[in-house]
Amino acid sequence: MTSTGMQHEPASIRRAQELVRHAATNMSSDIEVILEGGIYYLDQTLVFTREDSGKDNFRIIWKADDPQHKPVFSGGKLLDGNWELHDQVKQIYKLVINDEQFITRDLYVNGERCMLARSRSSVVGLEFDTEQAAYEATSPGGSGTTAGLGLRGSVADAVREYGDISQLEAVRNVRWRHFVVPVEKVEADIVYMSQSAWKNASTTNRVHYDWNGASWRKYGGGVDYFQNAYALLDQAGEFYLDNTEHVLYYIPRDGQNMATAEVVAPLLETIMVLEGRDTERITTPQPGREKGGIVPEKIKNIVFDGLVFHHNTFLRPGTIDGYISTQAGHTLTGPEEEGPFSDPWGSYATPPHGAVYVHSGDRIHFLNCEFAKIGSTALIVTNGSRNCVIHNNVFTDLSGGAIYLGDAKHTSDIAPDPHQVGPHFSKTGQLDPPIVPLEERELSYNNTISNNLVEWTGKQFSDTVAIWAGYESNLKLVHNTIQHVSYTGINVGWGWRETGRQSRMCHNYIAYNRITDYLRKEADMHDGGGLYMINAMPGTIVEYNYFNNKTGIGNAVYFDAGLDYAVLRYNVMTNIHHKWVSANGTENHRGMIAYNNYTEKGYGIGPHQHTFDGEYTIMGDNYIHMKMLPKEAIDIARNAGHHAPYDEHTIDLICLDADNSTIPFVKDTSASLNKSRPNEISYEVYANGSEIVAVFIDGKEVAAGAFKTADKTFVRNAFLATDQKKDFLASVGETNKWYPYVKTAMESLREEPCTVQGKALVLDQTYLCETTIEIGKHIVTMRFANGFDLVVDLDVCENN
Repeated sequence: MTSTGMQHEPASIRRAQELVRHAATNMSSDIEVILEGGIYYLDQTLVFTREDSGKDNFRIIWKADDPQHKPVFSGGKLLDGNWELHDQVKQIYKLVINDEQFITRDLYVNGERCMLARSRSSVVGLEFDTEQAAYEATSPGGSGTTAGLGLRGSVADAVREYGDISQLEAVRNVRWRHFVVPVEKVEADIVYMSQSAWKNASTTNRVHYDWNGASWRKYGGGVDYFQNAYALLDQAGEFYLDNTEHVLYYIPRDGQNMATAEVVAPLLETIMVLEGRDTERITTPQPGREKGGIVPEKIKNIVFDGLVFHHNTFLRPGTIDGYISTQAGHTLTGPEEEGPFSDPWGSYATPPHGAVYVHSGDRIHFLNCEFAKIGSTALIVTNGSRNCVIHNNVFTDLSGGAIYLGDAKHTSDIAPDPHQVGPHFSKTGQLDPPIVPLEERELSYNNTISNNLVEWTGKQFSDTVAIWAGYESNLKLVHNTIQHVSYTGINVGWGWRETGRQSRMCHNYIAYNRITDYLRKEADMHDGGGLYMINAMPGTIVEYNYFNNKTGIGNAVYFDAGLDYAVLRYNVMTNIHHKWVSANGTENHRGMIAYNNYTEKGYGIGPHQHTFDGEYTIMGDNYIHMKMLPKEAIDIARNAGHHAPYDEHTIDLICLDADNSTIPFVKDTSASLNKSRPNEISYEVYANGSEIVAVFIDGKEVAAGAFKTADKTFVRNAFLATDQKKDFLASVGETNKWYPYVKTAMESLREEPCTVQGKALVLDQTYLCETTIEIGKHIVTMRFANGFDLVVDLDVCENN
């Protein structure tokens, strides 16, 4: 139905575009394009331009006719040839393609994802070849010569036995980075690698010096596995496409009959693009350094409601560039000697590849859609997009991340290109080239990501983030469920401290999200968290989120080097493998505030407690060392996620038979005893009316007369009082250049302090000194009359 009320006969998608463009020249209401259900196999990418925009603030709405029978836009091809049994022993089937344009790295049989043929185990004990192509690594974080031409060792004989290695790739995970490097050849005892990819995977000047600490070279010459050779076909669900002979090989899973199976090969790299840039102005002076094209006029006022996007592939990992991760799906491409160099901000890496793109959009909405069976990251909204909404969608079965929003660049595209040789800001205190603030046309703001289900991400590219947001302001990231993801759940921010600790990010709101099962152990990723944030974000609030990671590793909340002025409050963190909040390096942070969070972790500066410090930083009274959650924490956990409220059985640290209003928690979590000079050992506990009836040290009960308790009144979060805030800001000083940012953070706090009742527990010094308690760390357990236990730390030393 058009804005003039005229209804048109059924048409193809492209014919519908023509009709809508004509009708939109004089819009007086929204235009709806109703799409019938079924699968639309596309032979080329759907492209929308500014000509397809809604006019005069009216919208063009592309929507499903029947929400129960949605239209599916597939970038795949349904294969209808005759499969032949090729290898009886290994049960390998083959299909002759006879099409030189048929290239894919993905395959689906009866809707199930298949994987490239791979070796079964990692290869260790290898050496780098450094004799023929060694060169000096001049990065401050470098470690001498780089990795040369490839790998040397017994692996050469193993690779030689693979036979045809024309498409063979070596795969390696190093902490937060994922590498795929094509193999060029094998000679003598050396496996020669694609040099563009191999040098970028080794120590290089192109990245932040810290990233070189997670290079392939830094972690030795091992290979996690090889992939993409016929000889590696040995497991059900594996495939290999011979790009020379144009034959597809596959080992069926149990129950799959290749005579009747539905086989889909994704062929399009991108399913749909909304292009709001002037593409004729775009240049790429250096790999990853795209410039121009972003103009004030955006593609705008388009809604996609109830559509499904399936089947794309991502071919670059099989090229000379490979897949060389820097962080969070961003990669290095092009020869190292072409730069860009001195990029400590992470701005000039190549962005992730997407199945659906929005370039420079305004008021673009994706509602009730599904993104699945995707060979890359699903949805990328970038290049100065604003006022966009991604709401109530499902993202599942993805090779990469789900949503990448915003941009990684902190400096305008009119800025000079990075110099071939230039200092690293973090080492010299200089910026080269200098930062040129983004112009309004380049800014990304007022975007919303809400009520989405995101799961099973990073199936091929394990370094990708489920939801990534770059230099955003006024972002609303709320009520999303994120689960079963390879690496970090949510990333907000970019640039680290190298942007001078000033950025355009501000007033972002991250709340009511349910983030579970992240950094999955089988993905072999490290150094991430449920929520990862970076760079200055005054006015940003993180609240009412639920983190649970029973099956994964990593931190709950990870504030990396340079995160400033964010507020962390009213979050629940349970079953956290590492820290409940980790702020990387005291000197890297300022103006952060954390209070009223709930966790079974503690305050100790240990590997599994927390690190949260820095200039003008406040750690308030958090509910820590909890064995059970109180009712208010249960309510927070239940109301986080896309289908809230959740059943209580889905929340850990709950005793459904207990009175959760009487759960005690600790104010002070550690004390110390000097056996040479005894000092008072005391703990303060919010006991909620329950008495301490017994105390244990390392599991051994303390004599009844060796401890005493007393009622005590506490003021929780005294820093929230108006006078306290004024005093704190006065201590910063109005002439301090950071004062406005700290003030913005303080002004976001609206609560007042509260008074609660508790207990003071004092351990008898003489008793402890007379016992055989040894020097070192000990565990003190308090047992309450209501049956709950609290655990705290006791450090014992001896120093005259």
